[in-house]
Amino acid sequence: MKKLLTILAMAISTVAMAEMSLGDARGKIGDAIRNPAVMAEIMKGLNATNQVAFLEAVNEAVSVMRASPEEKAAKFVELNEIALQNAQKGNLKALLAETFATVPPEYLTILNERFAADLFNRNADPTNPISDADFVRSAADAMAAISERVAGMEDAAVRDTFATLMFVRASEGTIPNLAETLIDASISDTAARDKAKSEWIPAATSPGIDQTYEPMLGDAGAEEAPAADQVVVAVSVPSTEGLSSLLSDLGSSDTAFSNNASGVGREGTTPETSGSSDSTDRVPLSDDPRAPWSPDSSRGRTEPDGYFGQRVRR
Repeated sequence: MKKLLTILAMAISTVAMAEMSLGDARGKIGDAIRNPAVMAEIMKGLNATNQVAFLEAVNEAVSVMRASPEEKAAKFVELNEIALQNAQKGNLKALLAETFATVPPEYLTILNERFAADLFNRNADPTNPISDADFVRSAADAMAAISERVAGMEDAAVRDTFATLMFVRASEGTIPNLAETLIDASISDTAARDKAKSEWIPAATSPGIDQTYEPMLGDAGAEEAPAADQVVVAVSVPSTEGLSSLLSDLGSSDTAFSNNASGVGREGTTPETSGSSDSTDRVPLSDDPRAPWSPDSSRGRTEPDGYFGQRVRR
């Protein structure tokens, strides 16, 4: 019995050491922004709830980074793709929703296209075709999570539309009326829903050089979009098996969100948060408003400066 208790104690100790607290993760935000390997390692060490809170903190930090719009766009894509690739079981939809809720709209112009190609392309693995029904179910489940997360935000309809565009692009135009189906389910405001279908989506998906996100960004009061042809993203794209797995995870019943008002998606379960006592649900980045990365620290804060990550004082 004594030997068994010793083994159990060692096992519990190992699990505790393997899981990182949210506080420790926050202390490494600068390192995560500079080094994708650090971002991946941190995400692997966090429980499901803290993964979401950490991604929110990272996106907040990138938003105030002293860098060109193109450099910021590359960082948003890089770090959010790494976060999603390292999602804990059942946590992918929560992380995807956090991405579309916390990345500024002008950068979603780049991100929605990269996610469609890098993470959720339905034809990435020709040996494992995804049916229309399965793809629609995965997209609808994810949109339920996204629309619930952005609900109440002033630009919620624009964010829902960017997520819809991501799935439309990922489907490669093979599913009739997919955009209308997802928009009808995710945007409750009639005027915004009609504008998304009649103006925003046609402008963003028109062929050739006429394609533009300006109507969406204008209505969101967003900054000018970065130049897509100048955004260089150095991120490891998953294998075709990994892409198929991400799409399957989106359509699984392991979701942190219940059905939204439109009835899209399936009622799910909250991800496990066992282990660290530092679990939280969108807590402030720091209890000290003067600390680095605190959203309340508007003056004298330290920030990563571009890709080099030097810390500068404003």
